[in-house]
Amino acid sequence: MHVLRHYVLREIRNNFWSTLAILTFMLLVGNIFTKMIDLIVNRGVDPLAIGLLIFYSTPYLFIYTLPMAMLVAVLLAFGRLSADRELVALRASGINLVRIVRPVLLSALVLALFAFYLNDQFASRSHFKMRQISAEIGMQSPSAILEEGVFIKNFGNLVLFIHRIDGNQLHQVRIYQPQEQGPTRTIVAEKGELIPMPDRNMIKLKLENGTTDEPDANNPGRFYKLRFGTYFLPLDMSGFKFRGNLEKKRKELTTHELWTQYSKLKSEGFVDNFLLTEINEKIATALSVVVLTLLAIPLGIRAHRSEKSVGYAIALILGTIYWGALIAASALSRSALISPWIAMHLPNLVFLTLGAWLLKRMVRS
Repeated sequence: MHVLRHYVLREIRNNFWSTLAILTFMLLVGNIFTKMIDLIVNRGVDPLAIGLLIFYSTPYLFIYTLPMAMLVAVLLAFGRLSADRELVALRASGINLVRIVRPVLLSALVLALFAFYLNDQFASRSHFKMRQISAEIGMQSPSAILEEGVFIKNFGNLVLFIHRIDGNQLHQVRIYQPQEQGPTRTIVAEKGELIPMPDRNMIKLKLENGTTDEPDANNPGRFYKLRFGTYFLPLDMSGFKFRGNLEKKRKELTTHELWTQYSKLKSEGFVDNFLLTEINEKIATALSVVVLTLLAIPLGIRAHRSEKSVGYAIALILGTIYWGALIAASALSRSALISPWIAMHLPNLVFLTLGAWLLKRMVRS
């Protein structure tokens, strides 16, 4: 039995590590690498800072890739064992399916405990660290916090629209400054350059070859147009949060910190469902490792296929349904339609019941 246990777990372990690496890499490429490359090539951001951003973003991705990797690994392992008739041979030898499944579920439970610790401690802190580095990049390379083709409203009463950003150089810049009385003041320039002033929490915007609407001193409601070769405009950065004045978001708090905040607010007569949702979401996502493993065992056996494509297809369908249900549960929980203690664990309860029922039928057959 000792040899059999190691044989099954080795089959799962090999699939698990390869799937975890693939899924994590795909999320990194899809959500981070493309943006990071743009920051390095087009915005002139230090590659070392980008490397740190990637490093600190990885623990947060593991929240989602660990359960999915375990789901795929178990589906592939039991699908191959079933396709090769190894399970039939084992049962013919008098070995009950429960004895094969027990160490797999125990391993999933250990992984779930690790996933909770990773989510609660490392992922929370690394996400906050990532925002701090992003804020530092924004102060050192202001163009990194600007976007092309959108109206930017973070600079006090100014609204910026930039057609193209090339490093620290801006092209086709339009600036709008609404007035309490009279028309909106408009500045249009062919080119612009951002000059950081971190000691004053400001950016000096150097504009070239443009026009500006200036108010008439005798009639502030009227403007006259001026042409300029060079025009300097200070931009207030107080609308942006930087490293020194960043506050942790809920997802960046540990369970202890979340519960401390919740208890404090409750003592003052307020019930914050968002904090409770965050606490229960950390628990639910960790338990998803066990739940998806339990469901994957009978489905892998029933699939009766050794092809990896079948296992990946089943995992994709299950993962989509599961995470969709968890998102819906989170919305219900935050809106207080259902208690967070119930809503956030409903998907796990449904999947756990289904998995247990299918496995029970499999054992009896």
